[in-house]
Amino acid sequence: MYETGKGVPRDPTQAFYWYLKAAEQGHTLAKNNVAALYGKGVGVPQSDERAVFWFRKAAEDGLADAQFNLAVRLTSGLGVPRDDALATAWFAKAAEAGDLGAQLALGQAYANGRGLARDDASSVKWFERAALQGSALAQHILGNRYQIGRGVKADEAVAAQWYAKAAEQGYAAAQYNLGLLYGSGKGVEKDVVQEASWYAKAAAQGLPDAQFNLGLMFATGSTLPKDAEQAVILYRKAAMSGMSNAQNNLGAMYENGEGVAKDLSQAIEWYRKAASAGNEWGRRNLQRLLDTTRSD
Repeated sequence: MYETGKGVPRDPTQAFYWYLKAAEQGHTLAKNNVAALYGKGVGVPQSDERAVFWFRKAAEDGLADAQFNLAVRLTSGLGVPRDDALATAWFAKAAEAGDLGAQLALGQAYANGRGLARDDASSVKWFERAALQGSALAQHILGNRYQIGRGVKADEAVAAQWYAKAAEQGYAAAQYNLGLLYGSGKGVEKDVVQEASWYAKAAAQGLPDAQFNLGLMFATGSTLPKDAEQAVILYRKAAMSGMSNAQNNLGAMYENGEGVAKDLSQAIEWYRKAASAGNEWGRRNLQRLLDTTRSD
């Protein structure tokens, strides 16, 4: 009541006092709340060590949320010496109890061999549990695992299904990958309209690869009606994020006056940016254009 201000004036200090009273009497949720307040320094001076002490008490009582929080601190070494093996053991307890964050963390631990032996099949198992709880991140990871056959037999149709679940939740990387599958016809029937649609959704969220691919579709006009101005807009967005292919292509648009007024100085600038990032086409185009302007 005092923590949220329901029925009484909000008072974090009083909230901590009563949570501590209950925690000292063995109330599990109160132990977790005391730990959280110590961790945030709300109603009591901040103390990572005391947060760990009370998270451990609640975790030992079997509270999944506290088990997860304790594992996070063991992973980061916050208020306790870092111990990946012990962190993973606590993640496992919370994951078995259905904690979504713990299932994701355990999947990553198995994937990376952090705190236990690497096991791609077990990694997939925990990502799937998290995915079934609606985690877009887990769904995207599962899509990738099925696409490349890591920890599970490769199956691009299943990969597309998981990407679609994450994409429909707005996960940009999944939207982009689903677009790639529609463009290649792998796992789904080839459909350039769907390809462009998913690139557009990911591009709107600022994903440079999607911006570039959609820009390329508009620039070439091979799969969408040609729209050089739209291509320039998309190339510029990807180029501003540092994508060298987009920088090179934007330079070409300026050089040729496609979708934008012809401007060789701008072309040189964008080719130079691409070349500086190690883009071979950018280097060649920069050298060619510099040689041409010098000869003129």
